[in-house]
Amino acid sequence: QAREWIRRVEEIVPKSDDVFAWLKEVRLALNDGQKSAHLLSLMPEGARIPVDMECMKLLQIEIDARNWTIKAKSWIPDNLNSPEENDKSSFKRGKIDDVGDHLERASSLHDRIRFKCKNQ
Repeated sequence: QAREWIRRVEEIVPKSDDVFAWLKEVRLALNDGQKSAHLLSLMPEGARIPVDMECMKLLQIEIDARNWTIKAKSWIPDNLNSPEENDKSSFKRGKIDDVGDHLERASSLHDRIRFKCKNQ
């Protein structure tokens, strides 16, 4: 079951020995409508597999990071160089508590990625 799930993920994002290269490919796939929909549809199935799969964890982290970025971008004006050109409709202001929580989630995302040095 786990091997089949991994094979289906690798049809969308080919396997790579370089974790950073694989994550970059996942990020690109998540920006492609059809590939993104397919990866997102595989997530619930992968979560139900009672085996610890590194690619499942990394895919979930990348999806969480994408969602984090989308929310953060909604709080940033389109044109930071000319504030007078930004109307209030181009961005929303986050409440200070929401922004604080969002920053904590960024730290949590960072902590979830654990890469071992090749020399260890």
